[in-house]
Order: sequence, then structure tokens, then C-alpha cells
Amino acid sequence: GETGQVHSFEPVKEYFQRLNNLLGANKEYHVVANRCAVGDEERTASIAVTSLPNIGWNTMVPDFMSQETIKQRVEVPTCRLDRYIREKALRRISLIKIDTEGFEFPVLKGLSGYFEETRDRPRIICEIAPEAYPLLGSTLGQLREYMEQHGYRAFSLIDLDAEIDITKLEKTTDVGFMPSWS
Repeated sequence: GETGQVHSFEPVKEYFQRLNNLLGANKEYHVVANRCAVGDEERTASIAVTSLPNIGWNTMVPDFMSQETIKQRVEVPTCRLDRYIREKALRRISLIKIDTEGFEFPVLKGLSGYFEETRDRPRIICEIAPEAYPLLGSTLGQLREYMEQHGYRAFSLIDLDAEIDITKLEKTTDVGFMPSWS
């Protein structure tokens, strides 16, 4: 709405420019665009940019995208969300949406400082790509344990009353992580 804020992260230059054009046409909203990727480290990382019409299918997970669909690889800066939240003095965060084509676990790990500093827990809508976990050297069990450790349970976005076991996911699925406490 007109009183809230959105903080957006887009590392690919051409898509960041499209985002800025969109924001320029909607000046009544408070959107902060950041030209970086998010993860669990502050560094430079490689992102595979797709040649497919789906411009959102870009990934930082090595070997997750087939070679024939990679248009280019781009080096991009990454930031941690916990540091970003602290530096921007963001309060009353109500929702975090993560759609990073398999890189969601590093993004969530980049929130660990925020989780440790506050009991406030925003809802998190997160696309989970099970096929990416072996490529990152992690498991869905580790993701579930991490989220439970920080006070979250996973729910279906189709039926918000239906808690789900993310370790049983076989295909890319949108999940709602709901805080166990508020």
C-alpha cells in the first residue's frame, strides 16, 4: 500500500533497469530497489541468466540450469538480509518473499542475525526447489531444521491450515513459513 515499503533485490543489470522503469511509473509507492543478490555471504557470485522467455529463471545454483538455456553468466554482488535490515533500521517487517530458483536456503541463512536479534517473525513465502539442494551441498532436512530453530513451521499456500513436511517435497513448490510465535 501507500504507507508500507517494499525492498526489492534484483542482481541482473537489464532486469534491474526494468524494475526501475516500473518504479518510475508508480512513484506513489515506497519501493527500494537494490541491485544485488541476497545470500549468506557478502561477496561476488556468478548468476546464470536464461535465454528462455521466463526472465525470472536465473539462478546462482551451480549446474542447476541446463547449459543450452544459459544466455550468459554474470558476476553480481551479494548481500545478507540481516545486515541490510540492520543498516536500514527496518522494523515491523510483515512479509518476506523469496523466489531465487534454488538459492533460497542461502538467502534464509543470511537472515540468521535478524532471527537471533529479534523475536519478531514475519511470514515468509518461499519457493523451494528440492533439486538444487544436492548441488549446494545441503538437504531439505537441514532447511527444515534451520527454520524450526528460528521458530517457523511450513504450510501449504493452497491450504494455510495444512502443515507440510518440506523434506517430502519432490518438485519446486511455494511454501508459507509461518512463525510459531509472534
